[in-house]
Amino acid sequence: MKTILRFLFLLIFVTGSVQAYAQGNVYIRTNTCGAFWELSGNEVAMDAVFGAGNWQQQHFETTDPATLFSASNEFIFIEGSNCGTEEMLEFLDANRPAMEAWVKNGGKLLVNAAPSEGPYALTIGFDDVQLMWAEDGSYGFYGEKANASHSIFRGPLKTVANDWTGSAFSHHKVLGTGLTNIIKDLESDEVYLAEKQWGAGTVIIGGLTLTFFQGHYEDWAPAEDVANVHKNLLTYLGTNDLQFAPAGTISYCHGSELTVPFNAIGFYKPGTTFALQLSDATGSFAAPVTLTTFTDANVAEIKATVPASIPAGAGYKLRVVVGDYGLVSAAADMVINALPTFTFSKTDVSCVGGSNGTITINSIAGYLCALNGGAYSTKNVFNGLTAGTYTLQVKAATGCESVAQTVTIGTTPDTILPTIVAPAAVTLSGTTGACGAVTVALGTPVVNDNCEIGSVKNNAPATFPAGTTTVTWTVTDKAGNKATATQQVTVTGVSSALAVSVSGGAGANTIVLGYESQSVSLTAAAGAGNYVWSGAAGLSKTAGATTVFTPTAAGVYTIQVTATTAQGCPVAGAVTITVVDARCGNKNDKVLVCHNGQEICIAASAVKAHLAHGCSVGPCGAKAAIASASNQKKAQVLQAEDNSLVAYPNPFGESTRISFTLKEAGDYRLELFDAKGVLVNTLAAGEGMAGATHAYQLSGSKLVKGIYIARFVTAGEVKTIKIVLDK
Repeated sequence: MKTILRFLFLLIFVTGSVQAYAQGNVYIRTNTCGAFWELSGNEVAMDAVFGAGNWQQQHFETTDPATLFSASNEFIFIEGSNCGTEEMLEFLDANRPAMEAWVKNGGKLLVNAAPSEGPYALTIGFDDVQLMWAEDGSYGFYGEKANASHSIFRGPLKTVANDWTGSAFSHHKVLGTGLTNIIKDLESDEVYLAEKQWGAGTVIIGGLTLTFFQGHYEDWAPAEDVANVHKNLLTYLGTNDLQFAPAGTISYCHGSELTVPFNAIGFYKPGTTFALQLSDATGSFAAPVTLTTFTDANVAEIKATVPASIPAGAGYKLRVVVGDYGLVSAAADMVINALPTFTFSKTDVSCVGGSNGTITINSIAGYLCALNGGAYSTKNVFNGLTAGTYTLQVKAATGCESVAQTVTIGTTPDTILPTIVAPAAVTLSGTTGACGAVTVALGTPVVNDNCEIGSVKNNAPATFPAGTTTVTWTVTDKAGNKATATQQVTVTGVSSALAVSVSGGAGANTIVLGYESQSVSLTAAAGAGNYVWSGAAGLSKTAGATTVFTPTAAGVYTIQVTATTAQGCPVAGAVTITVVDARCGNKNDKVLVCHNGQEICIAASAVKAHLAHGCSVGPCGAKAAIASASNQKKAQVLQAEDNSLVAYPNPFGESTRISFTLKEAGDYRLELFDAKGVLVNTLAAGEGMAGATHAYQLSGSKLVKGIYIARFVTAGEVKTIKIVLDK
């Protein structure tokens, strides 16, 4: 009603007459017959909407068209129902250009006719708009919303139903282009009420029996809803108002989207701007803040965001302003709430794969907490968490939610090594028909870790060879920390040693160049075939059980031999031959002898006599010089002991097997040195019986190509052997 009052004050001020106001809203019909169907429903509705005396009734036969279609009138209701159809058509035909021009300049027009007379089709105008009888010539008994969002269904009266009945709810259907359908037939697509914007104004055309809408007539139902549709239709065209009354005080959270209900009553010119304004913290609109503007008069909600610069407070107000119409809505109270903030602490998971992480949101009275978008609760400590990223939020008593914070639960570095105790040593007999022992039950090591064990592995071979094999157990925890322990597996009853006998030379596995035999015969025993000799130049052959070694230069030569047993098992042996160059004289036809620490050069025929009283052949400093007969025997024993340290194959690629035999019962140690004499690893250590043979499988996977020295150490002796890795 604000628009009505605005025009009343304006017209009283200009003309001094309230009657001028009455021309603002006009209901026009014929005066040639009485009330349509003897009913005055339209007059009742006009009084209900505008108030008695605040609108003017005119007639086609007596009105002044120039005054009617002038700027003094905002809304005109042309009715041609029942007995007034022909008069309406005559009036429209005579005044159509003036009527269309008036609407185009902003006028709002309702043309309705439910004829009981007249032609089949009624030409209204506005390009091609017509009212026409239903296809079967019958009346429309039922109606329903064709556009539920149209303003006539949104207020000001809210009870309007979705569909309606009447013995003749509508006589005519609406045809034309550019129409927005409002009401249609419930049982077909026939349109009974439609709107068309025309320039700055609008026209609504209908074939409804509107005069029946304002009374409790038996067939027009629901009665109240039908009456409200009628009144809302007149309100839409004849008034402009703003319904803005959110329930209670609006509670707004900074940073969120503000949504408030809204209804613009009446038709507004296209492009009309609506503004949602915010007061200051005291509720004053002296310098309002415009939160948003929009031009759609049909919106049911206004959405906006309050600038972050506006401080929180409880004294704010909201309103809607339509400057073009001078409309200002009622103001709604509003509280602007600051978003809650919070701090937190965390505890990382102590072990890889663990679930003992904790997040604590530091408690604030009245706040609820949520983890990962879950439900809010009073719980502020979240435990049993695994490593990962989590989202935290709190909600204040105002209902405002904080900005989400992320926290990452990590894993505390685990640097503590696991522990491992290898199973007890195992001694067993070789498997029948095999080259050692297979399917050996090693037992289970005892392992422990402060967190969690990742794996336990060993390097046990598929077949354990004769002798003692060292098995290395490795435990790894989930953090990658490792620890090792070793276990000895001894296989008895199977020998991998290949004995080598020496004959010829100067005795004691020695050849003295220039004296006696210049070669030795080597014979391997305990093999069944596939003999291969290697290790020195001067071998008469490299295959077969025997070969002859004829050196050409002094030195210490290690000659190796491999073979296979009748069961197909590999065996290996080796022998060391010492070559001493004792040739002297101008023609190298004499023999050098060490006599009482002095070197003398004598004929070969005199050597034996010197040997008989303790002299030796060769230089006095020669380690392998031939001594007396008793010394020869000792040398032979030492040579036999040397044969007990063997590596096969040698040179090797992937791995070589080092076997050794104990001379006496006691502790032993097998070590590996590189070519520079640096200890690489202790391969085996333990205690054994006299005559026991042990073996160690040396892998070349972690060694670099080159020469290595294997050293066998006991309480009474030290033995070495050169090993060549050739990848």
